[in-house]
Amino acid sequence: MYKKLCLLFCALGLMIVTLCPIFAVKDTLSLHLVEKNTPYIVGNIVLNEPYDFYVVTGSHDELNITIPATMNNLPILAIADAAFSENTITNLDLSQAQHLKIIGDFAFKDAHSLTGSLLVPKNILIIGQSAFRGTKINHLSFAENSSLSEIKPYAFAATDSLSGIINFPNSLKSLGDFAFINSTIEGLTFGNQLESIGRYAFDNNPRLAGDLILNAPLKTIGNHAFRGNKFVGIDLVHTLLETIDPHTFSQSPTLEYVKLPKTLKVLDANGFAGNANIKSLTFVGTKPISIDKTAFDDVLNLETVFVANDDLFDYYRQFNFMHDAVYDTLSFTLSFETDGGTLVDTLITASDTLVTAPLSPTKAGYVFDGWYLNDDYVTRFDLLNG
Repeated sequence: MYKKLCLLFCALGLMIVTLCPIFAVKDTLSLHLVEKNTPYIVGNIVLNEPYDFYVVTGSHDELNITIPATMNNLPILAIADAAFSENTITNLDLSQAQHLKIIGDFAFKDAHSLTGSLLVPKNILIIGQSAFRGTKINHLSFAENSSLSEIKPYAFAATDSLSGIINFPNSLKSLGDFAFINSTIEGLTFGNQLESIGRYAFDNNPRLAGDLILNAPLKTIGNHAFRGNKFVGIDLVHTLLETIDPHTFSQSPTLEYVKLPKTLKVLDANGFAGNANIKSLTFVGTKPISIDKTAFDDVLNLETVFVANDDLFDYYRQFNFMHDAVYDTLSFTLSFETDGGTLVDTLITASDTLVTAPLSPTKAGYVFDGWYLNDDYVTRFDLLNG
């Protein structure tokens, strides 16, 4: 769109008229204005703000979409449900959308031409159901200090071009059913606030490899959540899991070691079935776990079982997966990172055993405040009580 501006110059008594074209920014987005204190529902979440804001509801047949932070000096807070569903867009840039809180249900579902990298802005709280299902995005990352707390069911299902390692933010608490089913990601890291992983969340991700290490207050992993991958190891020691559901970690032919948490009470049918190459199995808990007879079906090469005491080994060796496995009593190595303070010797202790606390480190200009599990200083570690 062009506008013409007439500039009048007067020089030496002569009137000169100059016509100058000005380019106006083309309007590419369809926006809905929500007035202050007016409820607006996106992805079953109610937005009700004490100020006016915009919601993106679609575009005017544009291929490259950039969501800005504001429009007419008002923040853009959401992308509406189904806003770009089955659209022909090829590129999405959210890097400027610093006020965006919610990506709605089905927002980009089956936008099969959408490719490239997706950076989720730091103020996003929720990614809606099937939001990017069936797209061709090839890389997924999250802004530093992300606020994301929930990824809803099917959010990234059938993203068969998605590759690389996904580093989920510390803020993430819930990852929904089928969230990344039938995808092609290659690795995962999770933060320390994760509470639940849904059913089939990463089912049939044949390139998903490496070690799965979960260090969070995780209480639920749904059935089939990690079936059919190429993990080498699974470490659940620092979770709060009480049950491993059917087929949760089944059919992973590369899996070599498994470490189970002390909170675990039930290991359900086929939980680790079809993992013929598991060689090492660790039971951290001091109480027997109820194990379904099919939980370790086709686990044929188990070599070592680590348990807290002799009585537990006597209990576990009744199960058919034990075969000729030998056992060893668990021991733990505690190493201390003092961040420039005085050194603290490493401790080696048996399972379920109290240890003598070492002398607290000292550092000039600082007061020692205790030990933490990670350098994010969120989870304290009680040296005497675990």
